[in-house]
Amino acid sequence: MRTSRSRAITLTLAALAACCLLLSGCSDSSTGPSESGYLDPTSPENVLANFGRAYNERSVDEFLDCLSEDFRFHFTEYDQQGWPEFPPWFYKSDERQVHENMFGGDWGVESIVLSLVPTSVETIPGAGKDLTESDVVVIRVATDLRIQMQDDMTFVASDYQDFYFREVAEPGGRDGRTLWEMFEWYDLDA
Repeated sequence: MRTSRSRAITLTLAALAACCLLLSGCSDSSTGPSESGYLDPTSPENVLANFGRAYNERSVDEFLDCLSEDFRFHFTEYDQQGWPEFPPWFYKSDERQVHENMFGGDWGVESIVLSLVPTSVETIPGAGKDLTESDVVVIRVATDLRIQMQDDMTFVASDYQDFYFREVAEPGGRDGRTLWEMFEWYDLDA
């Protein structure tokens, strides 16, 4: 049972590491914080910053606000071979369950420390769902995630993650601004 718990936590940490990588200071200087203190999602960088902040603050709702309804987290090939009982990806609903447990008291998480270092940004023109309209932005991040458990065990995940962003489909966005969301997150093999 302890082994299953450790495996689940390890995979969760890898997923969380990817999210938190984005907290490394990315922001759109043209739009400041909202009343909640989180940035408006008017750029992929703002979404990443909010994602990482929500992760570090253990805020499930703010974390999930960054994800599209059709969001997918993709495990590495190594994870798939090591834990074949896991699906090839998690959906937003899976992320909700994992993060409610991790951010709450159920798993015995004492603290989360995440270091995020974006290493590249790529814009893929016209790569939206219909391949003609919206661009997709991919941000690769080097992550270092450390989750301290109450039993003095620390889980460490250090690797690269690719985060995929697209414009929100709402016409004109909020107040006529273009809004962005994260729709895919790839945990990359080291």
